[in-house]
Amino acid sequence: MSRLADLHLHTVASDGTWTPAELAAILVSRGIGVFSVTDHDSLASLPEAGRAAQAHGLAFMTGVEFSTQLDGFKIHLLGYGFDPEDPGLHRLAHENEEREAENDRRAVAVLESRGEAVSLDAYDRFEMDPGRGGWKSLQYLVDQGLCRDWRECLRLFFVGPGGIGLPVYPDPDVFIRAIHAAGGRAVLAHPGSGILSADEPESGRPFLDRLLGLGLDGFECFHPENPPSVSRYLAALTDSLDLVRTGGSDCHGSFVPERQVGRPPVRVSDLRLKDIRLLANPG
Repeated sequence: MSRLADLHLHTVASDGTWTPAELAAILVSRGIGVFSVTDHDSLASLPEAGRAAQAHGLAFMTGVEFSTQLDGFKIHLLGYGFDPEDPGLHRLAHENEEREAENDRRAVAVLESRGEAVSLDAYDRFEMDPGRGGWKSLQYLVDQGLCRDWRECLRLFFVGPGGIGLPVYPDPDVFIRAIHAAGGRAVLAHPGSGILSADEPESGRPFLDRLLGLGLDGFECFHPENPPSVSRYLAALTDSLDLVRTGGSDCHGSFVPERQVGRPPVRVSDLRLKDIRLLANPG
């Protein structure tokens, strides 16, 4: 088995630009032997990812990235090693997708009421191209010339001044319980993005402890948005508390080109996977 792993990857099932088969071929070319597909609020790519892992002799674990929030603050939870057919997880993923679709339609309706060059009827007829990455409202608004990319889209229409806001997601314990019920483990995604500061990562410990009190199993220690100080702090914390430790690139294909497969480099020896199950394991 390769010593390299990437446990945070997205496909066309959410906002990535690659199919699982295309992703697996790229992983082989980069010398990565252990991976997980963690699409946003979707388990749709997991069957194909498992087959691609078997075809290429890769170790694979089921994964998902759920959107949730605590005290109004949006956070992402990674689930690993669960039963991919679990109805509870599929229900939660579908409900989040519905929340996001409803919020996107509301944004288009608001823009139409403001006289922008959009139409809710046209938006409903619009068919997104999964190979472009992103999501339906983003592609539609880009094509209408209202924004240039996903960052500008979020800033102008959702989270910035005058934006309509993001959907209201369930609390983390809803997803943690469901992941556990499906036989998996729940991990906090990219804590260095808005939760732990580079200068004083320990100042975020009370927030981490709240999540651990809800049953969280560990942290994503290695991620492009985790500064080295955050990675060191989380590695020490997961060791001292015997928690799961994961890492990955958060690659979305060409949709977010600065995030490349295998960056930061993560060795299997850097991880603490404990009892997380692999669905395909060469040798």
